[in-house]
Amino acid sequence: MSLNSALQIGRTGLAAWQAGIEVAGNNLANAATRGYHRQRLDLKPIGDQGVGNNAFIGRGVQIEAITRQINEALEARLRSGISSQNGSIAARDILAQIEGIQNELTNNDLSSHLNTFFNAWNELANAPDSFAQRSLVVQEGANLAQFIRDQRENLVELRNQVDDQIEDAAKSMNGLLSKIETLNLQIIKAGGAQGAHSLR
Repeated sequence: MSLNSALQIGRTGLAAWQAGIEVAGNNLANAATRGYHRQRLDLKPIGDQGVGNNAFIGRGVQIEAITRQINEALEARLRSGISSQNGSIAARDILAQIEGIQNELTNNDLSSHLNTFFNAWNELANAPDSFAQRSLVVQEGANLAQFIRDQRENLVELRNQVDDQIEDAAKSMNGLLSKIETLNLQIIKAGGAQGAHSLR
């Protein structure tokens, strides 16, 4: 083995461990960074060379890859869980607003108005010749119809609000998709599947 070969082995070792220190430093610097995944330096030996009869000497070490420590299955479950949670929160908020509009289990809900209306009919059935009972049935019918119209207007207004929220969310999502497209192009230019860990 020549002196140059020995120095080359030392140089490859120093370069590899310098990269290792940089990766470790990057991991420490980003320990509290949201969305950061720890990186690992993978090394492999450089192929050996023959120096005599059945004698081989290694030529040093080289960097095989710098890989992110990420569990794809766990990340997919996390994304799915966050999506389900946000969907449930949105549904809960809308249903709570509908519940407030319907105002059930109070004295000013649809079932109470229906009960009052049909009670007026029962009273009219007991005294069919009573002008007061007839007027009461007409009045309760008008009250019920107005209540139903108000309910419909409130529900239509809520639907329009939800439609506006969906439209705003779609615009926001389109903006995010454009950013992701740009990022994907940068990842491809920076090395595709094996590189661009910071961009990822």
